[in-house]
Amino acid sequence: MFWHNVLALFILRRADDWQREVMTVIGAIEAFLSVMLLGIYFGDFQLGLDPFLLIREAPSNIGLPWTGKLDYLSTVPQFADGQGLNPLLQNYWMTIHPPTLFLGFAACSVPFAYAVGALWRRDLTGWIKPALPWSFFAVGILGAGILMGGAWAYEALSFGGFWAWDPVENSSLVPWMVLVAGAHLLLINRNRKTPTALFSTLYLPILSFLLVLYSTFLTKSGILGDTSVHSFVDSGILPQLLVYLLSFVALGHLLLLESLDERKVFGGLALATLAVVALGEPALGIMGFLLVMAVAAIRAFRRELKGADEEDALWSREFWMFVGSLLLVLGAVHITWQTSVPVINHFLEPFSGLLAAAEGWTGWAFLGDLANHDLAPGTDLDQTYHLVQVPLAVLIFLMIGLAQWLRYKSSDIRVVLGKVARSLVAAAAVTGALLWLYDFRWHEVPRVALLFATLFAAISNADYIVQMWRGKLDTMGSPLAHVGFALTIFGAVISTAQKDIISQNRIGDISTLNEELNNATDLLLMQGDTLPMGPYFVSYRDRRNEGIHVMFDMDYMAREPKRYAAGDLVFQEGMLWKAIHDHAASPTFDEDVETHWTVLPFPTEAQTQRATRWVNGTAGERLFSLAPRIQLNEQMGNAPEPDTKHFLNRDLYTHIKWGRMSPLETDEDGWLGGQSQEFVVGDSMFVGGILLTVDSLRAIRDDERPERGLLDDDLALAACLGLKKGRVVEVHDPLYIVRGNMNVPDLYEADGWGLRFRIESFDPENETVEMTVWEHESVRKDFVVMQAVIFPQINWLWLGCVLMTLGSFLAVRMRIRQRKTSRRG
Repeated sequence: MFWHNVLALFILRRADDWQREVMTVIGAIEAFLSVMLLGIYFGDFQLGLDPFLLIREAPSNIGLPWTGKLDYLSTVPQFADGQGLNPLLQNYWMTIHPPTLFLGFAACSVPFAYAVGALWRRDLTGWIKPALPWSFFAVGILGAGILMGGAWAYEALSFGGFWAWDPVENSSLVPWMVLVAGAHLLLINRNRKTPTALFSTLYLPILSFLLVLYSTFLTKSGILGDTSVHSFVDSGILPQLLVYLLSFVALGHLLLLESLDERKVFGGLALATLAVVALGEPALGIMGFLLVMAVAAIRAFRRELKGADEEDALWSREFWMFVGSLLLVLGAVHITWQTSVPVINHFLEPFSGLLAAAEGWTGWAFLGDLANHDLAPGTDLDQTYHLVQVPLAVLIFLMIGLAQWLRYKSSDIRVVLGKVARSLVAAAAVTGALLWLYDFRWHEVPRVALLFATLFAAISNADYIVQMWRGKLDTMGSPLAHVGFALTIFGAVISTAQKDIISQNRIGDISTLNEELNNATDLLLMQGDTLPMGPYFVSYRDRRNEGIHVMFDMDYMAREPKRYAAGDLVFQEGMLWKAIHDHAASPTFDEDVETHWTVLPFPTEAQTQRATRWVNGTAGERLFSLAPRIQLNEQMGNAPEPDTKHFLNRDLYTHIKWGRMSPLETDEDGWLGGQSQEFVVGDSMFVGGILLTVDSLRAIRDDERPERGLLDDDLALAACLGLKKGRVVEVHDPLYIVRGNMNVPDLYEADGWGLRFRIESFDPENETVEMTVWEHESVRKDFVVMQAVIFPQINWLWLGCVLMTLGSFLAVRMRIRQRKTSRRG
């Protein structure tokens, strides 16, 4: 509502001929939004939802005991401070992303208002020039808002990316795609007396705003359920959201019909379908309503809004702009279908019996799925989205690279091909270099084709800017936006297709800590240890608290080749090897084995003790530090926040998968709580970094009793425990003592190891002992499990975002200047 009022000030300031129609439509939109904020009851019916409603006045809370207390805000703890903002939203990007996105949504209403005004006045060409700058303004602002959301996801979330094809992400992308298509059709027709593709030119700006309303319905109705991380709970005004959406669907479609009588007929049919909704069959009624509106649109398209009969030349700019717009609309239809699966389930429910019967007649399994009306969005992004969107994008970017060089009306294709040939060659050369630098597989051919297409579009439009530069920046808005769009998709494709998860765990199985952890993608780091990770060595230095964050300081060192001297002994591939002469290790052992190492088939015990594991690198100088963190939130749960190191050609993205949030709980002497476990001879367990093994159980000899403080009648059993850390091994023997009929606790401390033992019981039949082990805080090492991902060439994405937004605003500025010039003329 705020943004509508701001935009209205600019509309009024321009003193446009279309003020009356445009402001009437925007006023109607504002009226619907205002009604939804009233919160007035008419009997049991609530009109709107009052945003200032007190908690105790909410219908769900009426009659509860605490609502009678005037001081409930201070006496009921959960109301004192509220839950606070979700931790994931406490990020600076969320300060600017939602307002910008909502400005984009509000801006979509202006081209919609112009299109409706054109149908109202039946002036089907006069609206195009004044609507054109507003269309590109909405494209630029909405696109910037969407991209800011991607930046927020990349900076604040831990899924490792910037786009997840989430339903709410999609519902903001689809209106943008449709409006881009509509804006380009306006561009085609801005100087034509008889517009081409007249129906599409009018309908796409209308549809983009209706899709904005549909996205509002998806998020505020709660219909998405668990299919989106963004979805909200049911706001309680679902019927009014439907009325809001269907009212403007009716407005946009009925005005397509020129005849007042036809409008009345189709309007009456629409009201009849809504009567079905009132009778308790909402799915059937809404389906009928949408069918009536579709028939009205088809009738208008076939009879009244055909546009010019003359077809555009094949090698004209407007022809390929129209084809590109059509491809954008096809992509939007596909995304909308996938996003609307929860809505489709609701529409299938009334037909479940019929569909089940049809399955019985035909044996087609998919009819059974439809009958169960529990379709779920696909989780395989390649099959759900990329299979369709990537080929469409390839075609779109090839057209962007070509169409910029075409003239309106007609072009000499030989001249045009001569101009784009150098761009094709350059794009092919860069693509070949990328194939050589990166590991693309055969199944990624569509992605490689998309990389080539985006490079061609970017290089071709950049070449156009260089060739056509006349010192007027405004005229370069269109090719600059195209360069930005191409670079955005180029950066997105290569950074996700070639992302490298460098955090692999090679010691132990960390899935025993948590089943969501994986040795292939996550690394366990003990505090103070330094381990190889991709092109670096990483060390977990410290854990510290900063306000509501627990920070984990990680140091990254250069990875330098490991140097071996002649005679050094290493373990590799289950065998012991001896260095023949001094050398620096190669990346793999296989590269060195024939020239630098010889196997020792029968090593001595001393050689075995001296050998170390072969490594190809060692930690060099410290390069940088990162501090991924976990935000503490008792109300909504702790939230990990990544930390990223930005390089010119890549990002190193890191986040914590598991970490200790608070200091260890110890007694006054620093001992941690004990762990009790049953052992048989040969059993082992790790306590911190120490391997504890029960080597044997034996009775105490008589000559040992005095030095162990035992009485003559005591029964005593010693458990021989082997303690091993690195190459240090010691044996300790705590006692199990029975004096008379009582067990005498014997607390045994292993000096220098920071361990205590006490045998709780002994089962002679099964020869098992139950033993409690305590660990001192001085020897307990803190540890974390982290994930680190390298995103190559991702900065092209962010550069593209800036250029695309800048180009859109330059295009707006040029259209405004052209409009002023035409007025003066």
